[in-house]
Amino acid sequence: MPPLIWLVDSLIPGLSLSYGKLDFQGKLLVISEQLWTILRNNEARSMFIGPGVLAGKGVIKEHPVNIMEPVIAVILDATELRPNMEIPLIDLMNPDIIDPYGNADTEQIITKIRRVIRKRGQALFERKIGEIKPKGSIPLILDEEEEEFKISVRALSPAEIARFLLSGGYRKIFSSLVDFIKKDVFKNNMNLLRADEKYLKPLKSASNLEDWVIVEKTIEITDTSPPNFITEVLKEFENVVKEINANPGRYLIE
Repeated sequence: MPPLIWLVDSLIPGLSLSYGKLDFQGKLLVISEQLWTILRNNEARSMFIGPGVLAGKGVIKEHPVNIMEPVIAVILDATELRPNMEIPLIDLMNPDIIDPYGNADTEQIITKIRRVIRKRGQALFERKIGEIKPKGSIPLILDEEEEEFKISVRALSPAEIARFLLSGGYRKIFSSLVDFIKKDVFKNNMNLLRADEKYLKPLKSASNLEDWVIVEKTIEITDTSPPNFITEVLKEFENVVKEINANPGRYLIE
């Protein structure tokens, strides 16, 4: 399955970054094949894997801070997304999702147009709806008729949707992601966003990741011992980047 482009509202209080802790509010933009499920014993989490950007605002020591951080993966607790649960929130209830391989659809709609026609004098109509006889002037005859028209309605293609978003308020975050990918920024910024534990740090320095398993990939396991979680995440990340670079016209839209 080709990776999808996900744009998600995010609200994470007390998020720890390399330069301080803040209440983050903004957007998460990430290119991920799907929302993966990861499991450790009886714990379950959801996960995006692929190049992404965490973009938004916060306040550190009463100073406003703009955030534009590259991320390669995001772990979140889906149980926190229920309306009656407290934040942090990665809003999967209302995401904007673009499928770069989707096709634009064209649909024909047949509609009826009703028109009122006016003529003067001895006019013949199928159905007369009125007649106006001004004093000393030629009568004005009114008639009503219907005519069918075929109208073509064309849905926007994913590329057109992305360009529409780029022309609006999301240009900066989209452009940053494209720039990060083209300049291979992720090579030295392999950050993991753990929304469930409220931190952003390099994947290899993150704690408590050893025993997690990507559920959808267990079918690929051939050994009796489970694969290394970080290795599997990095492998999936490289797969996504490879697909993006092989199809820049579908993903690297500017």
